[in-house]
Amino acid sequence: MVDIFMDEIKVDKPSIELVDHEIIKLNYNQQYCKSVEIKAVSGGLVSNVFKKEFKPNPIKINTVPSDIGGVVIIEGQRLSSSIKSTPLVKIGNYSCIVISSTINTIECNIKPIPKGSILKDLIVSISIDGIKNDNKLLFSFDTPFISDILITQVIIKVNGNCLGANSSTQIYLYIYF
Repeated sequence: MVDIFMDEIKVDKPSIELVDHEIIKLNYNQQYCKSVEIKAVSGGLVSNVFKKEFKPNPIKINTVPSDIGGVVIIEGQRLSSSIKSTPLVKIGNYSCIVISSTINTIECNIKPIPKGSILKDLIVSISIDGIKNDNKLLFSFDTPFISDILITQVIIKVNGNCLGANSSTQIYLYIYF
């Protein structure tokens, strides 16, 4: 039987599945962004040490108005470190200052963007303990977002962000019969 060690900690036997002499499957979930050293021991023989990075995986991001900036919320997996270091976030060439982070969410503040700047399809880059995401999440400023709709007898009220000239807008639609 083979023993697997991750950062010198032996992986429980029920988490190891031997497929054949070349493939071993591990039932392993790493919640934090980190680099792990993996080795196998079989019959008293020790394998080489293999380094695996569990990278941040941002999946979803909100939008903010370009003229005033605001809080950007990034959702995904492995968005924090087990040693509680602060992630570094860049949106295109702009820094987004981290307010808080958990394993699934980063909140950061981005400043207003100079007029004439590129506002769409900016690459989101996250670095945690020197480990960077390699998936491509794109951010665009000023994307309209509807957060709520209230309907009365003759008025439909649409609330959201980036729906007009202000950062938070309410639109009233009057229905006449």
